[in-house]
Parts: sequence; structure tokens; C-alpha cells
Amino acid sequence: MMFRPIGEHALTPCIVVLGAPLLLDFLVDALGGSVQDQERREDGSIVQARVRLGDTVVMVIEAGRQFSPMCGAYCLDVENIDATMARALLGGATLDAEVSDTPAGRQARVVDPFGNLWWLAEDERISQDGMAP
Repeated sequence: MMFRPIGEHALTPCIVVLGAPLLLDFLVDALGGSVQDQERREDGSIVQARVRLGDTVVMVIEAGRQFSPMCGAYCLDVENIDATMARALLGGATLDAEVSDTPAGRQARVVDPFGNLWWLAEDERISQDGMAP
């Protein structure tokens, strides 16, 4: 049987960037994450960090000789999409799609300062006629 810490999943998204401390700030301040732990080099730079976003842990890795920076796309369920969008934009994200009501709930998209796409969703289901239940 494989060991897995309580609350972690079989798949952990890894975000590799130049400037991991700035991404950590964005994940915490804009998206409501919490840093679980981090490994630093002697010079204080981050090797890797684990950030909890909701019920998922995301690994943040500083790009370097071993890993090149790469962008990804992530779907994140949030409690208040309007507040999250405002914080994301203040944190340097750019708007990709305004908040809109869909049958699956309220959704929007932003691109963080590192080029990652964040598809934000607030599960406030609406009926087929467009009215909230």
C-alpha cells in the first residue's frame, strides 16, 4: 500500500516558475491558499513549497537547471468568485473571462503573472431558465 499523507491525493499539480516566492504570494493572497511547508536553499531561495488550495495541495517549484518554467491550466472552486477575482487582479493577474453565470455555477478566468490560466468556479447552480434556485 502506498503511503499518502491525510488529505492529499494521488495526483499533485506542480507549478514550475522563475520566482517561486512571488507565485506563493499570489496563491496565498489572491487565491486563498496556505503554505504547508517549503524547502529553501542556503541562499534563501525556494527549492519547492507545498500550498493547500481548498482540499488540494499544489507543489511550487523554482525553475532552474533541473526544471524549466512551464505554464499550466487549473480549475479552482472558490467560495466567493467576485472577491477572488478582485484579489487575483490586484495580485497581478490579467482578465481572461469576466464572471458569468452558467448552468454549472458562476465562472471566470484569469492568467497569473507567470502565464498560468486559472479557471475559477463558484458552485451556485442556476436553473435552465437562468434563475437561481
